[in-house]
Amino acid sequence: MTNDSNGTTVTTGKSAKMDSRIGLEYIVENSDYVNKLGLALDTSNATVKKQVFELLSALCAYSSNGYKRAIETLEYYKNIKGERYRLNLVIVELDKAPSVEYQIALLAFINCVIISAATLQDRIRMRNEFIEIADRSTISKNICRADLHCTQDFSELGLDVISNGNPLTLLVSLVKLGS
Repeated sequence: MTNDSNGTTVTTGKSAKMDSRIGLEYIVENSDYVNKLGLALDTSNATVKKQVFELLSALCAYSSNGYKRAIETLEYYKNIKGERYRLNLVIVELDKAPSVEYQIALLAFINCVIISAATLQDRIRMRNEFIEIADRSTISKNICRADLHCTQDFSELGLDVISNGNPLTLLVSLVKLGS
């Protein structure tokens, strides 16, 4: 453990891994932390938001309860801002991200949210929620293409529509599957 010039404690090696697990477990066990993370997203400071999204990604990957806390954080933010959709912030931030590093953190979060969903249906629901909000001409196409599991999920459902890239064919196939 060392201190940098700003007085910030930096941990290394095994203790950093232990501290990370303890910190993630603390957030999972303390639901009031959702409010703190949600409020931290309500800033114009992209660096702070990037760090919060990185933490939310780690929560998604950590456990199913961590995933739940990450989604609760987005719900909390949606409610305090009077937003209609819980994932709107992610898409808006992706569109106006001031740096590539922030865009990467947001895309990683999108992938974590989709990949960490408990079931195939949940993964598809989350993916569709992102796509529904996204600007169809730019972001939505990239979300589905960037998600390596997208093709696998549709394949498990017996759908082979990703390869032709036609959204109408996908919609018709999903409607048929549901009926």
